[in-house]
Amino acid sequence: MGYPNPNYKISILEQDSTELGVPTELDHIDKNVAVDTSDQIASANVHDAIKEAKDISISFGDQGEDFCENTLTSYKIFRSFVFPGTNNRGTPLSIKIVGAMALSNRTGRVRIYDLTNDNEIATVDITSTTKTIYTISSFSNLPTEEAVFEIQAREVTGGTIRVHGFLMEFI
Repeated sequence: MGYPNPNYKISILEQDSTELGVPTELDHIDKNVAVDTSDQIASANVHDAIKEAKDISISFGDQGEDFCENTLTSYKIFRSFVFPGTNNRGTPLSIKIVGAMALSNRTGRVRIYDLTNDNEIATVDITSTTKTIYTISSFSNLPTEEAVFEIQAREVTGGTIRVHGFLMEFI
């Protein structure tokens, strides 16, 4: 269905944004945007609720695992999400990726890609064989308006890259 019905009430629920390893099909914005059909409000309030949320947190899961993986040298799309734009939400403070390689002495790469504007936003190399938090604090080409972002990954030196979680932090 895509976006929630604009007549639904959106409420922000308290939730810890560090739940990065829980597999789910739902991408959520830090404090989980929940739909309550008991009250009808204007669609502008949906946008306001999303702007008030602090961070964008995405969990991963593929075939019963708590990660998505790729063994190819070409990028594979793991998840897509809506970046609200710097005019609407400000500039992210950082992006954190929970990633690991299946084998030691291998390297994989995760990139954040702006599909709407065809731009690379950031990349980070993954080298650890255990779940590790990799922090990105430098970004390029951040759009001012809403855009579709993709979390993509590829192996660089042979092996299997695994991404377990994603967190985009705002001030």
